[in-house]
Amino acid sequence: HGDYIAMEKEGVDLIPLKSSLEEIYDDSVGQIAKYHVPKYKLLVECFEKIYGVKPRYFSRAPGRVNMIGEHIDYCGYAVLPAAIEQDMIIAFVESSEAFIEINNVMEGSYKPLKFPLDKDIKFVEKKEERWINYFLAAFRHIAQRKSPELKKGYKVLVSSTVPIDAGLSSSAAFSVSSTLVPLFVYGFRDKYPRSEMVQHIVNYERSVGVNCGGMDQTISIFAESGTAKLIEFNPIKAYTVQIPSKAALVIANSMTAVPKLATAGTRYNKRVVECRLGLTLLCLKHGLIKHPSERKFATFYELQKSLGFTFAQMLDLVKKYIKKEPFTVEEINKEFGCPILDIVKDIQNHEIVLSSNTEYFLYNRAYHVFGEAERVYQFRDCCAKGEYPGPVSYTHLRAHETLRYLVCRLLLEKK
Repeated sequence: HGDYIAMEKEGVDLIPLKSSLEEIYDDSVGQIAKYHVPKYKLLVECFEKIYGVKPRYFSRAPGRVNMIGEHIDYCGYAVLPAAIEQDMIIAFVESSEAFIEINNVMEGSYKPLKFPLDKDIKFVEKKEERWINYFLAAFRHIAQRKSPELKKGYKVLVSSTVPIDAGLSSSAAFSVSSTLVPLFVYGFRDKYPRSEMVQHIVNYERSVGVNCGGMDQTISIFAESGTAKLIEFNPIKAYTVQIPSKAALVIANSMTAVPKLATAGTRYNKRVVECRLGLTLLCLKHGLIKHPSERKFATFYELQKSLGFTFAQMLDLVKKYIKKEPFTVEEINKEFGCPILDIVKDIQNHEIVLSSNTEYFLYNRAYHVFGEAERVYQFRDCCAKGEYPGPVSYTHLRAHETLRYLVCRLLLEKK
């Protein structure tokens, strides 16, 4: 019923084209016949029922779990995630009509949408329809950056087994799979390397409203079956990490939804703002800049690289220069000698953060980043030696945050 565009390793840096489910999914316990074949058959049946034709392709991107390296990718540091079997799949076919038609297999939750082929297509404002902005951002990017002749549209049907708002990167999987649709429809597969694609997806996903760092999109694109990946960002590179055979990954969904877009102002985007404030304060206190408006370094990674410090030395800097208690807005304005807006105004979507918060945890954020960045490589080294690295969980990674917000928990346990 068509070909499968899948995120798996290939000898060249292009999105691979697969022709069977066996090339995509593990089948050690017969899960292809039990789970995946029925899933694709249902998708084809729904597609034919809606559009009257069969899909030509299936665009697929997996969700992910992050073993270690939590909230440090946008600070420039390496992370160590792994893709999961649950995935986002978009069935699609080209159309002679100058429209994009979008349906979801969950008809009751997502109503059908139709958009004209416009390079400057506007995002949807209605809250219940904003999920489609990830798809529109992908189309707009390809249309503007690659400048195809928009003579044909396409019909799509979206299906996902990645739990929504569960910390498994359903949004990144949707962004990646959405990008592949216009990429294939307009014939750019052989002109768009995966490494280049990753950064572009990160940029336009930010335009939707979340200041993401790049881990989720990178692992979805560069994942390999049965392995984790150490992902570095200067430049983007993905290295295979084999988890020791005496360790097992246990992934559990707490069933507590935390919508990334809805909580961006108080959680995700707030962390980005706190990192900027912490970085600026370290630079000021250490005599590297004279005014907070100076942007000598974009990330904690760039600061550490310039200083040539170890992670332990960076932690000492944090303890020396930043108080442990949270900063109020008034304290930040006094400490920096200027309004907080002057320091963060170039950060996308900073407005929602400033309007949603009265205090900021600069010490906790900076101390977590440097400590976590070091733990990533310690974990990698343990795996390389075949050693049991000890329990790893999100609990200690977010010790300064309220535990009721923990959504996805990951442990390494001895067999």
